[in-house]
Amino acid sequence: MSASWSAVLSHVLPLRCVVCRALSRGSPLAPSPCAPCARQLTASASSIGTAAGLGVTTAFAHRGVAHDAIHRLKFQGAVTLAQPLGRALAAALVDVQPGPTAIVPVPLHWRRRWRRGHNQSVALAKVVAATRPGFQLLRALRKSRATRPQVGLDGRQRRRNVIGAFVVRARHAHRVSGSWVVVDDVVTTGATLRAAQDCPRRAGAAELTLAAVAMVEEPGGSGLGVGQSGDDVVA
Repeated sequence: MSASWSAVLSHVLPLRCVVCRALSRGSPLAPSPCAPCARQLTASASSIGTAAGLGVTTAFAHRGVAHDAIHRLKFQGAVTLAQPLGRALAAALVDVQPGPTAIVPVPLHWRRRWRRGHNQSVALAKVVAATRPGFQLLRALRKSRATRPQVGLDGRQRRRNVIGAFVVRARHAHRVSGSWVVVDDVVTTGATLRAAQDCPRRAGAAELTLAAVAMVEEPGGSGLGVGQSGDDVVA
């Protein structure tokens, strides 16, 4: 379908928001959030949450519109949502110093990447890398073995599941000494990001920032809201 036909159909067909599925207007070739969802996916402040003592820069709490958008990006192939989510995460990275910085996505094992069709962390990292001079996408980490899905595991099981699962790609080993931002979609217990950060730290990374679009809230806690800032503690 040509772009011109897409524009015509966007004014004729009853299209739906890619996040909340409400009737909306947009392009059939590039489904987009409706105006209310788009507003809620704009981060207004940075936040540093903690997951089991691990500091992670996040843009949202993992609930509401942010939760739904990440779910659709991750499991339903709505890759266009990487744009607003990635820009919100980039806006939260205000403490990253100017200069050359590797934006490094958390990798998937190739089998899971093949089944899912994409890696949501790569899609997010691409958007973050394009937002600031000096940022550069660097797929420097590799998942060396398949692991169980983290969903449904408790904190201890999550940590054991990913111990030693990540390695620095040999061709990028010489670049580890600079500044890194390791990017994931959601942080729950911090197990995945903790395992991923061990590689560049052992290899001599000078500066390391852990970042995720959203953080799962502690049960019963107030946590972070969309476009709000504060601290979360996740057990």
